[in-house]
Amino acid sequence: MNQEKYLLIDIGNSRMKWNIWWRGARHFARDTQIVDYKPQAIERVLDNEWQDVETAVNAILIANVAGESIAQQVAAWCVGHWGIDPQFITSGASFHSVRNGYREHRQLGVDRWLAVIAAQQLCPDQDIIVIDCGTATTVDTLTRNGQHYAGPIMPGCQLMQRALLANTAALNLASGDHDSMSVYVENTQNAIISGVNFAASSALNTIVSQIRRKLSDELGDSEAKVIVTGGAAQQLMPLTQINHSIVEPDLVLIGLRRLAGEKQ
Repeated sequence: MNQEKYLLIDIGNSRMKWNIWWRGARHFARDTQIVDYKPQAIERVLDNEWQDVETAVNAILIANVAGESIAQQVAAWCVGHWGIDPQFITSGASFHSVRNGYREHRQLGVDRWLAVIAAQQLCPDQDIIVIDCGTATTVDTLTRNGQHYAGPIMPGCQLMQRALLANTAALNLASGDHDSMSVYVENTQNAIISGVNFAASSALNTIVSQIRRKLSDELGDSEAKVIVTGGAAQQLMPLTQINHSIVEPDLVLIGLRRLAGEKQ
């Protein structure tokens, strides 16, 4: 076995995840580490969180959707502390049998691209719907023959709440029952949460239903596997009517791991 060691990093808009992977191993070397961060304090977060990461890594692969400033700061930290220039992954036109559904393939968020690549590895020879419940909620479809179709993007639950706060007087960020979905509520916090949950779950129910209908019409498969990832997945999915779903919090990291396994 080639004992190359990789540090794999998934940088979202408000949360960063990472893990260590030995080339050729079936699983990650440790539990995935997760930290919330603010862009203006990213270097302090790295100082605190990465002090125990083994420095003897051969390569660092990063999926970043948080913008160029964050990318530059993380890259400078890696070079300054470990002497390693990280590789930032971008969305490709294809990967093995997976074919990017965007006309301009680099416009597809790299997190979505890696999630689709990972989904194919987890559920080979199946039609798959990938839902990412993060800062934004995204839906992608991958057919069993590798054709990717990008779906809708909508605000995530926290973003919907913040939109209300930004545009409505006398409201506070909801801190009530986060699985609330009631048409009768006793306070404003639960009213906001219920409204957001109704909006998000109803949208996903409709989107997945329509995708499954299209897959049934075109491919004869109406029960595509649904793989869900993202920070709000555990909260949101039980509120939907979507069946045949599994939650995989490390989906983007698994996509990075699959890419790393292909590198010479």
